[in-house]
Amino acid sequence: MEKKAEIIISILILALAISLTYNIRNFSSTPTTYAIANTNTVTLCEKQVPYEVQEAYTETEPYTYTYTENVPIKYVIEKENSVDCHGKYSTFGACVDLTIKNTDDTDGIFEVAVYIDKYSKNDELIGREEKTQSQNIKAGDSYKFSFIFDIDVSEKWIYGYDIKTPSRPMERQGIKFEDLEKIRTVTEYRTETGPC
Repeated sequence: MEKKAEIIISILILALAISLTYNIRNFSSTPTTYAIANTNTVTLCEKQVPYEVQEAYTETEPYTYTYTENVPIKYVIEKENSVDCHGKYSTFGACVDLTIKNTDDTDGIFEVAVYIDKYSKNDELIGREEKTQSQNIKAGDSYKFSFIFDIDVSEKWIYGYDIKTPSRPMERQGIKFEDLEKIRTVTEYRTETGPC
């Protein structure tokens, strides 16, 4: 029985030795694969590539606005008269009459200043005298302004006048300019590298 056990053990050892020898041969004969790099050359170039961006800018634009302005009331002088007359405090006088018509659609106080320049017989200026009157004249109505100046019998005279016209508010349209900020799309370019 000992002999049988020795034979079995010997067979086992022999089988193990054969198996190891076979595996070592197969392991050492396994082929190794290597990748070979592609040797083709690629030329690279820089290119200008367009792209869009949003840009803020300022633009000057006109706009209409309403404002109020005082304008003179419209009128006409219907009649103008100057004569030698009886003075207020003397025998001789200079009388000047002005009739004014308010042709506007607004009432207003008109102020009339009349002056006379007095001259001697030798045409030398002696002096000036002025008188003023004011009157509210309704739209469409007329008013007669009368002035009497005392003069000497030997004096010559000439007259003149100024009319201070009332005013009324009137709405008007005007144009102004303002700077407005706006956004626009513009094309810009960037440099990119790629195959030519």
